[in-house]
Formats: sequence, structure tokens, C-alpha cells
Amino acid sequence: MLFRSAVAIAPLLPRMAVWGRLVRLGGIVVAAMVVLELGLFAHSAWPIYAVRSDALAAPSWMPLLQRTASEAPAARVIGLDGRLTPDTSGVFGLQSIGAIDALYPARYFDYVRAFLEPTAVDRFSEWPGFDARNAARDPMFLLTGTRWLVQSAGADAWPSLRGDDSPAPIVAADDLIAVRDLERALPRAFLVGRFESATGPTQAVEVLRARLADRDAPFDPLREAVIEPGSAALPAPCAEASRGTARIRAYQPRRVEIEVDAPCPTMLVLTDIAFPGWVARVGGDDVPIHPANLAFRGIAVPAGRSNVVVAYEPRSFRN
Repeated sequence: MLFRSAVAIAPLLPRMAVWGRLVRLGGIVVAAMVVLELGLFAHSAWPIYAVRSDALAAPSWMPLLQRTASEAPAARVIGLDGRLTPDTSGVFGLQSIGAIDALYPARYFDYVRAFLEPTAVDRFSEWPGFDARNAARDPMFLLTGTRWLVQSAGADAWPSLRGDDSPAPIVAADDLIAVRDLERALPRAFLVGRFESATGPTQAVEVLRARLADRDAPFDPLREAVIEPGSAALPAPCAEASRGTARIRAYQPRRVEIEVDAPCPTMLVLTDIAFPGWVARVGGDDVPIHPANLAFRGIAVPAGRSNVVVAYEPRSFRN
């Protein structure tokens, strides 16, 4: 059987040898073409390709914005007119609400769609219908802690702070951009004494919308919050809570330390995104983090002084 197979294949061997030589020759030709393209055609002297540029190269106006933003390092920034593309501001040490905390979790996207920009489609695009004129008076926008608004120089869509036509002041400008100070940005951490409970994100949106629609008792994010407590009990209402203090002592990508002085047991709101993997400790004791106002973090604190540490410690990080 083997002898017969060998006899049948023997006449084909010369053809196979020729084919092998052609394959080797073709490989050499392809390699030569690659070298030629890399070594010659891609060179600047052969401009057959589009000019390449660094998408994250700092624009000429970035140092101006960075100096201005350094006056309030914890404050966030928003860019209009394509001046701060979402997801890139972090490269320059800025915190943009376009992609808050460098992530766009479902809770925050729901927050954006429900309260800031209903037409938002993803985290890479600007918010096409964002109402800059009214944003500085919107409590849900104020909750994001956004103080700096960057737009093209001479733009006419400026935010108003007082309900009239008086624009937010320009605090820095050059030939390309204007930086406006929204002034009323809420701090990143504060104490609230009134709470409404929600069973989940859908109900949280409903409760918040109802509060925002209440003209007799307008929603005040510095004094109240919608909390999703799960099975935990919320503190008793405390009208004096807003007189307490919450001072951020250290803010790092994976750890936030807050010094709290509360007149009564109450709730600390930290306007960073509620996201799995974050844990909280009050005075060294583990405590739960509750979603607050749909997207942010709520932590129950006792009366008096306490040290609150919020750290990113997902199970994948643990031994």
C-alpha cells in the first residue's frame, strides 16, 4: 500500500518543489514591501498618509485652565464647544463631569439622562442639548460640584447665576477660550439632615423628580438627600445637620479621608460615584455606603467628631 502511494506521488514532487520556491519568494517580496513602506513611504518626505498627531496633546490654552482650576482642586469642570472632550481632561489633572471619576457607570449615566442632558448618548460625545444658561441654578447640576465652565471665547451661551441675564463671571480668558466661575458649586462632601428612602435607582429618580417639582418646598441638596438604604435604618431627621462640617483631608484615586464634625447622628454625602468595590470606615469601623441622590455616596455618621475613610477595595484586590 505504501509502495503504491509513493509511486503515485513521485510525479508530483517537481511541481511541489517549484511551488515551495514560489512561496518562499513571495514571502521575501512581502517582507521587502513592508520594509519599503516603513522606511520610505511613511517618512515625512513621502506625504501619502494623513499627518499624525497626538490626540491628547495639550492645547495652547490648557495651562490657563489648569492655573485657574488649581484655586479649587476639588471642584469639577465642564467644557462646551468641544473645548474639553469627555474622557480626556483627566490627562491634564482636571476632573470633568463628562466622565466623572473616569468612569461612566449606569447610575451616573441615568443621572445625566434624567437630570442634566436627556439627549446624552454616550460618554465620548458632548451633551448636545445641555442648557448652560440654567445649569448654574439647577440643584442637580450643583450636586456634581462643577465650578468651572470652559467655552469658546465670545460664546453667547453663558450660565446665569441669579435668574436674570447676568452671566457667571469670566475669571480667565485668552483668544480661544473663556473660563467662567459658577461660584455656587457644592462641596464634594457635606452633611444632610433630611432623608427620603428609595428602594432602588428607578424609585430614586421618581422621588427626586417629585421633589424637584415641589415649588412650595424646593429641593435643597445641601440639606436633604434621597437614600437607598437597603435593609439598614436611616438616621432620624436632624435640622441642625447642615451646621456640621465635613472637610476632605486627603483625596487620592483609591482613598478619600474626610474629617466630620456632626451635631447629631446624620448622613454624610460624598459626591463621588456609587460604585461596587468601595468601602467606608467611620472611626475604624466598617459601615455601608448607600447610594445617595441616585448616583453618589451616602454614609451614616455619629454625632461628634469622626474620621471617615472611603477606599477602593474590591474583592479582586484582596488576598
